[in-house]
Amino acid sequence: MGYLLLKCLLFSLTIVLGILSSLTDIKRHQIKNSLILSGIAAGLVIYLIFVTFGNLRLRYDFFLNLIIAFTISFGLYLLRIWPPGDAKLFLLFSFLMPFSNSFKIYPSLFLFFNIFIAGGLVILLSLLLNFIFSPRQAIKAMITKKSLRFFSETFIIVFSISWLFWYLLEKLNLNFNFWLMFVLYLIYLSIYKAIYRLKKIPLALGIILITGISLRFLLQRQIFIQPGYLFSSLKYSIFFILVYTIFQGSKDIFMTGRVPVQKLSAYMKVAADLYDKQGNLLLKKDTLLTQENIKELKRIVWDKKVDFQTIPVRRIIPFAPLMLLGAVLSYTNFLVYFSNLIHR
Repeated sequence: MGYLLLKCLLFSLTIVLGILSSLTDIKRHQIKNSLILSGIAAGLVIYLIFVTFGNLRLRYDFFLNLIIAFTISFGLYLLRIWPPGDAKLFLLFSFLMPFSNSFKIYPSLFLFFNIFIAGGLVILLSLLLNFIFSPRQAIKAMITKKSLRFFSETFIIVFSISWLFWYLLEKLNLNFNFWLMFVLYLIYLSIYKAIYRLKKIPLALGIILITGISLRFLLQRQIFIQPGYLFSSLKYSIFFILVYTIFQGSKDIFMTGRVPVQKLSAYMKVAADLYDKQGNLLLKKDTLLTQENIKELKRIVWDKKVDFQTIPVRRIIPFAPLMLLGAVLSYTNFLVYFSNLIHR
């Protein structure tokens, strides 16, 4: 009874904080620090009350869960995948999820996976709508020299390093399961993102490919002898690239549009570098627009110092609502049922 009451109180607090953070994220693309601090304070009060009256014992699992949550949030912040507000909100939601044996996994990982299930569904729905309403434009945008080059470069990197995880699993005698695959996938994405930056260095792709093939010849020679191993490796590499291209590479295509300068609003993000007629840089790519630089852009356009009347702007998907949806899925034990289905 005590745990059920604790769960209800923390879930109610999460819903309130999730709604408030979603409103500010949608309107201003920011999550207030005061909201995060208020949530931490309220959560501490609830935990202290239950500990004081003997209805809760904070085991090492509780603190280990917070360490995992901090590692995920801080790691994604360093990789520039999450802004500071999203990282802090994830840490708060993880703190407000009490540990339970029914999870079969730490709540922070549980929450993280559910958040990206929600995000994946939103992105997939957006892509499907683009293909449904403008199929020719969508296909034309996807099949370009840039996208083909991106696909080729990604394949070289994926094929060169992805096999290392399978090799380590085999050598360490680890039982492969759904959760392990998920954790390895997250680690792989981090390594992939770091290595992919090396493509800007001359011959980096060639070095990665030669190194990968050489290590495979030394450590996993059967792939060169048995065609089945090579086919399986190619299959998983191509599958990963397709998924990555759809959910990452296509964001510049489907999440970007041109907006007239006169209709710009604050918190829009510039999707390309902007220059005046003399070649001077006005705004860098990924700059978040403010009232001040919008006013300056309008003045420059009025004075005819630029050749454009519209600028490319990237639509920003507020992440706080996805975190709220992920928290709801977590509290309803969605992944427990999903995990049981996978194991069957």
